[in-house]
Amino acid sequence: MVETLPIVNLSRRGVCVRSARPLLMKSTSAARLVLDEQVFEFHVRVRHVHVAEAGEAGNGYLLGLEFIGVAPRALDEIERSQVDRLAASHSAPSDPPS
Repeated sequence: MVETLPIVNLSRRGVCVRSARPLLMKSTSAARLVLDEQVFEFHVRVRHVHVAEAGEAGNGYLLGLEFIGVAPRALDEIERSQVDRLAASHSAPSDPPS
């Protein structure tokens, strides 16, 4: 079964996603990550599972997934993507006061 899960947080070591259902701790699964039109396929291990608090991330669960066997190029792209997003968020002009 293929399911698209919204990303809450992404790092070089893993990803936190929102899911309607929990996964078993320490289970592994194939995963696909799309960054800037590049597709990376690898495996993940479930490290954290908890019920999302009201307003925290919507309904459902927050899953902490550790990357397993990710190619160094993919790790570099993940890191670059995060740096680019952070830079863009800090350089965006703020709205002038009304």
